[in-house]
Amino acid sequence: MSVSQRLEQKLDQLLQPLYLEIINESHQHAGPATESHFRVVAVSPAFENVSRIQRHRQVNACLAEELQQGIHALALNLYTAAEWEARHGEIPASPRCMGGSKRA
Repeated sequence: MSVSQRLEQKLDQLLQPLYLEIINESHQHAGPATESHFRVVAVSPAFENVSRIQRHRQVNACLAEELQQGIHALALNLYTAAEWEARHGEIPASPRCMGGSKRA
């Protein structure tokens, strides 16, 4: 099972999402293209009346094993149904990779 499939399986069980997308962004980063950089977009009733930091903590706790075993970056876009609707299903663009350096 690939890393993205494991992420999807775990988050599907935890969140029972209305929408879930796991995006492997590893190819956009310096170094070999591995399964190390991901973006998670999730819309879930589990996020109702939950602060953004608590949402991130929930997801990070769920994926703790994967985060310790090779995921280098995990961007989280976590929304309630109303927030997702207000965004018209659009997610922010990923930042440009600096190759582990902040140099221009």
